[in-house]
Amino acid sequence: MDIPLLKRFFTPDATGRVAAQGGVGPEYQLNSNRETKYFYGAPDQKELDALFGTEVGDASHYFKNMVRDANGQYSVSYVDMSGRTIATALAGKVPDSLEQLPGYQTRYFTRNLLSSGNNQVKDRTVESSTTLVVGFAGMHDFYYELSPLSAEIQECKPEGEPVCYDCYYDLEIRISSPCMEEPIVITRRNFTFGEYDVSCATAAPSLIVEESFFLEEGEYNITKTLRLSKDAQDWYRENIFAIKNICKSVQDLYEQNYSILVDAENCSLDCTSCEEELGTYADFRAAFLESQGVDPETEVPYEAEIQASYQHAAEACKLLCEQTAENKLDMLRFLMLQDLIPDEGQYALTDRDLNGNGIIEETASVNGQIVSEKLSNKPFNIFSEKIPHRYHSITRQEYKTLVPVYTHPFNPANETRYYVDENGNLDTRINSLPAELAKYSPDGFTTIFRDNWARSLLFYHPEYDKLKFAEENLSASYDWDVVLENTNTWNAAVTAGFISNNILNLDPFFGGPMGEERVKFNIGFIDLSFIKFKELMSRALTENYQKSGKSMWQMAWIMVNCKEIDKSCMDSAPNGPPFSLTGCESDKDKMWQLFKTMYLSEKDRWLSVLIHQETVHEDRDKILNNSAYGYQRRFLILLGKGNVMQDWEDIVNANNPEEAAGSEIDEAMEELAESTCKGYISLWESKLLECEALRDHPDRESILRKIMIGLVDVCKRGTDGEHLDGASTVNPINGGSPESFEEVIRNAFIEAGIAENDICHPYIIDHPQPYNKQTPLSNSVLIDPQDECTCGRLQQLETNKHQDAFSGTLSQYIQAKHGVTIRQTFIDSLQSGCKGELTDCKQYEPPIEIPAILDCESSLTSNCIDCSQYTNLKLEFIAKYPGLLICLL
Repeated sequence: MDIPLLKRFFTPDATGRVAAQGGVGPEYQLNSNRETKYFYGAPDQKELDALFGTEVGDASHYFKNMVRDANGQYSVSYVDMSGRTIATALAGKVPDSLEQLPGYQTRYFTRNLLSSGNNQVKDRTVESSTTLVVGFAGMHDFYYELSPLSAEIQECKPEGEPVCYDCYYDLEIRISSPCMEEPIVITRRNFTFGEYDVSCATAAPSLIVEESFFLEEGEYNITKTLRLSKDAQDWYRENIFAIKNICKSVQDLYEQNYSILVDAENCSLDCTSCEEELGTYADFRAAFLESQGVDPETEVPYEAEIQASYQHAAEACKLLCEQTAENKLDMLRFLMLQDLIPDEGQYALTDRDLNGNGIIEETASVNGQIVSEKLSNKPFNIFSEKIPHRYHSITRQEYKTLVPVYTHPFNPANETRYYVDENGNLDTRINSLPAELAKYSPDGFTTIFRDNWARSLLFYHPEYDKLKFAEENLSASYDWDVVLENTNTWNAAVTAGFISNNILNLDPFFGGPMGEERVKFNIGFIDLSFIKFKELMSRALTENYQKSGKSMWQMAWIMVNCKEIDKSCMDSAPNGPPFSLTGCESDKDKMWQLFKTMYLSEKDRWLSVLIHQETVHEDRDKILNNSAYGYQRRFLILLGKGNVMQDWEDIVNANNPEEAAGSEIDEAMEELAESTCKGYISLWESKLLECEALRDHPDRESILRKIMIGLVDVCKRGTDGEHLDGASTVNPINGGSPESFEEVIRNAFIEAGIAENDICHPYIIDHPQPYNKQTPLSNSVLIDPQDECTCGRLQQLETNKHQDAFSGTLSQYIQAKHGVTIRQTFIDSLQSGCKGELTDCKQYEPPIEIPAILDCESSLTSNCIDCSQYTNLKLEFIAKYPGLLICLL
C-alpha cells in the first residue's frame, strides 16, 4: 500500500529552519527539482535604503528570505527582528504561463560583502563570512583589492639605515552553496616562499581578484580568509629584526618609561592647552609631514590616515574637556544632515520612475495608488525650483533668489557660501558658484555628492530654526541629561544628589531661566499659559505624574514592589525621598532607573513644547504635518501623553483594571496581526497560482481576492502573544467560521468549480503553521521570582510527572516527555524562587531566561501520534482523496 509522505530537509545548523520540503505525490519529492526550497540571507544597507528610505534603519536588524516553489518561482520576503514581514516580491525567471511586465528593467546592484562588523581577527588571520541570496540567475562579478602596507624602521645596527617590512598574505575567497557539487575557490598570494623584500624602494605587491561567475538562483555563502604569512613573519624576525632593530635592553626600556611617568609636565595638560597644541587640521598635517621630512605642500597618498589621526587626537581633547557623550541634540543634528543627502534624505530626493513606464509623471498609478514621481518638486527639497511658504528665517521673497538651494550653499557660522570639506574648510574639489553648480542636474549632483556637503545645506532644512534655538539655549540641559542617563545605580544617584526633589534645581533647564518661562498656548483644552515649565515638572515629580494621581517616585516604587493590580500595595507607596529602603540593592537600582526614564521622558515633553512655541511658523508646520508628503519631523511636538507609562497608569486607575489591561493588549495585538497577515498575501497568491485550474480561470482575480480576505481573517484570529507570525487555524478560544485555511480554500474551489487533485488542494499554503502545531518563538525572560505563570507551569509539570508515574527527576521527565533539556539545579532554583526562599529581591537582576516550555502560554501537547491516530488519519485521507496513492518513502 502506498502512503503519502511529506519529507523535510533542515539547514545544517541549530536553528531548526527548513531548507527544502517535498510535496504530495512522487514527482514533488525531495531532489525532484519540484520540491519547495527555502533560502535565508541578509539584505544590504543600500538595498534597504533604496526600497524603504533611510528611516528603515540598520540593515543588520533585518533578514532577506526566499522561497522557491514547485514551478521554480521565487518569493522574496524582507523580515524584521521580530519575525514580521515588511515587504514581499517575486523573483526569478518569468513562468511560461505569464508575460513579463512591460516596465521591467535590468539593473546592476553593487553589494559590499565586507561591510564593517563582519571581519573577525583570529591570530594572524582576518576572516569574514556573509550570505548572498541570488533571486535571478546570471553573471556575478566579484572584485577584491588589497594594497598591503609596509613598516619602515630605522636600523640601529648600523645606525640610520632604513629597513622595510612588507606585509605578505595568503588570500582565499570561497563561494559555496548546498546545490553546488564543488565550491568556487579563488586563491591569491603576493609573495614567493623564501623570497622577501627588505628594500624601501619597492612596495609590497597588491592582491587583486576580479572574477565573474554564473550563479543560479539560491543561497550562497561567501567567505574570505586573509592570512598573514607565518613563513615571512618568522623570516623577518630571525634574519632582519633580531639583527638590525633590537637596539635597547630591558633596563634601557625601564629607565626610559620611568622618566616619562615621573615627568610632571606630562600631567599638566588641560583642555585649553590640548586644543591649542592640536591646532587646526592644516597645522597638524604640516607638523606631521615636516616630522617625516616631507614638504607640507606635497600631496601624499596617505591623506586619509593623517585625517584619521587628527580626528583621534581631537577626540582625546574632547574627552579631556568632559564632552565625551553625544546628547540628543547631536543625534538630531546628525539626522537633519542625513535628510539632506541625495538620493536618500527626505529633503534631497530626485525624480523616480516608480511605475516603470519610462516617464516621470506628476501623477502616476503605482500598485493602485496615485503618487507623484516628481519627488524633487516636493516642498523644501534642495532640488525644487518651487517657492515654498515661509519657514524659519527665509522669506518667500528671499527664497526666490535661492532656488534650487543646492546651487546656493551657505554656512551660517561664518556666512560663507561654499561647500565645505571634511574639516569645515572650502572644498576645492567643486566650484561652489551658483552658475557652476547649476550645470549639474539633480542626478549628476547626487553622483558627485560628498556627505560633508550636507553641512552647507543644513541652513535650508525646514527645522533648522528649532536646532539653532536648542543649541543656543538648551545645550547645557541636554549635556546634563547625558550625565543623568549614565547614572545607573541608586548609590551613584545618591552621591550625585539626584535622590531628592532638589533634582529640579540641579537640572540646567528647570533650575535656570528657561524653567521660569511660561507656556504660551493651550495644550488640548487645558489653558496652561499661567504656569511655568518648572511648576509643571514639579507637579509631575511630587504630586501627579501623567494624570496618575501619584508622583514619579511613587510610580517607580510601585513598579518594583507591587504586583500588577495590587491596589493596596500601590496605596502604600511613599510619596518621595528620603526613603527608608533596606535590603536588595538591585531593587533600589531598578527603582532609580525607572524614575530616571520617567523624568527624562517628561522633561523631553516640556522641552518639545518650549522649542515649538519659540519657533512657530504656521505655513512651514502645515506642510510638515501634511501626511501626503510623508515627512518625518525631527523635533516632535509632544503635546499628548508623551510617555508610554500613561497606558499602564490608565489601567491601574480604571474601574475594572483587568478588563482595561486586556483591552490595551487586544488593541495592540490587533494592529500587529493586521500588518503581519497582510504581509503574506503575495506569498499566498504565488503558492495558489501553482494550481493550473485557478491560474487559467476566467474569474481568477475575484477568486484570489475572496481567498485572501478569508486567509487574512483566519490568520488574524490565530495571532496572539505566542503566535506573532499568525496561524493557518484560529485560536480555539476565538472560534468563529471559517476556522482554517483549508476551509477557506476548499469553499472557494467548490464555488468556482475547481476540482481538487495533487496540485490543486486546500493544503497548498504551508505558512504560517496551524495554531496548535507551532513551536514557541523563543525563550521567555523572567523578572519576578514568584511569577504566577512560571510557578504554575512548574507545578503543572510536577503533577503530570506524578500522573505518568515517572520515577526520575522533573528535568529527566521534561527531557523524556517533551524533548527539552533543562538542568535540575536550574529547576530547583526556580522552585525556590516560587516559594520566596531564593532572594529578598522583588525582581531578578539580571532577568533570567527560561525555556519556552516553562511559559504557561506554550503548549504541552505531545509532538507524537500513536498507531490508532495514524490509522484514523490515513482513513480520513483515503476518504477525501480516493484516487491518490499513499506512498511511504
